[in-house]
Amino acid sequence: MIKTKNIKYLGTTFENMVYMRSIKLFLIPITFVFGVQAQIDTLHIHYFPNGKVSTFSFLDESREGKAFAFNLKGDTIYENHIRTIHGSGSVSFSHHKNGMVYKANYSSYPDAGIQRYYKYTTFDKKG
Repeated sequence: MIKTKNIKYLGTTFENMVYMRSIKLFLIPITFVFGVQAQIDTLHIHYFPNGKVSTFSFLDESREGKAFAFNLKGDTIYENHIRTIHGSGSVSFSHHKNGMVYKANYSSYPDAGIQRYYKYTTFDKKG
């Protein structure tokens, strides 16, 4: 059984798969059903030990995307815009041993030059 959660991205609602058994189940629906076309190297998924998604990030064909973190219930506890166009913006996640996100490191270079913005968000083991 696959549980889903609605997520708004660029004014369009996508259903994000929150419970998956393998990346193969994920790539087919996200490409064909949801209209998000991401190359394999721009799609990053980390799972809890029980198989639910802990963190998920993607870049679409316009080189913009989103990064999400979920708690054990499947609720979104972190969301941020990422991009590799017009400068860059990225999120890197680190995790607790139980699979819960420990830290979300956001960095942005708005003009691809000397301006920088860093934001670190930490989470406890329960999210």
